[in-house]
Amino acid sequence: LLRRRQHAVLPLVLGAVALIFSQIATADIALWRGWSVPEILFRIPVSNWAHYLDSLYANPVVTKGFTSAFVYTIGDGVAQVTEGAKFGEIDRMRVARNMVAGGIGHGPLSHFWYMLCDSFFTDVLGITQWWILLPKIVLDLSLWGPFFCCVYLSMLGAMQLDAPGKILKEVREKTPGIVLTGAKFWGFVSFITYGLVPLEHRVLWVDCVEIIWVAILSQSAAGKDTRADEGGGKRLRRKAA
Repeated sequence: LLRRRQHAVLPLVLGAVALIFSQIATADIALWRGWSVPEILFRIPVSNWAHYLDSLYANPVVTKGFTSAFVYTIGDGVAQVTEGAKFGEIDRMRVARNMVAGGIGHGPLSHFWYMLCDSFFTDVLGITQWWILLPKIVLDLSLWGPFFCCVYLSMLGAMQLDAPGKILKEVREKTPGIVLTGAKFWGFVSFITYGLVPLEHRVLWVDCVEIIWVAILSQSAAGKDTRADEGGGKRLRRKAA
């Protein structure tokens, strides 16, 4: 039954990835006539960035949701390959679950978190000095990190139709370790997130870093437990318990 579900999900995942890549590769195709290959290759990233910014300012929540869904899909694939899975052995249902968790979980929630965090310190407290990034990092690691970890684990459990008691147990057992492990990596990254990256681009920045984070943690988990933790571009992650 699981294999049939995986085969049913695979075309959807591959189709979504193919559509995204085709949109990226054919950006401004109507203007290509008479262009040389180097000109086309140069314009592709420039045009896509311009289209991304237009979409970001017009529909920020939706755009960040799609961005996180795409990165979580890639991230979980990287995690599984790093763990030793071959392409044909990749758990497609796990990829699909992480795509959903990124799209409707991480992207939208991160958007509102970064807005709320900046607004609290700037508008409510009236603090604009450079050192304000320090308390933001503390809140990020102590409040946002544990919160999204619980959301992420709960979403994965719900999508696997686990019983509420089992989901709650997973959250209680795994969250402390995930938060502590994640703080070692995300503490440094957060200096860049809150100190250099503009508010509107923080979700994209964090999503990109998560691919590296997934690969690092998956390598440490490989061979230590045959039951791999749910992978994906999860913001905070730990070795499989």
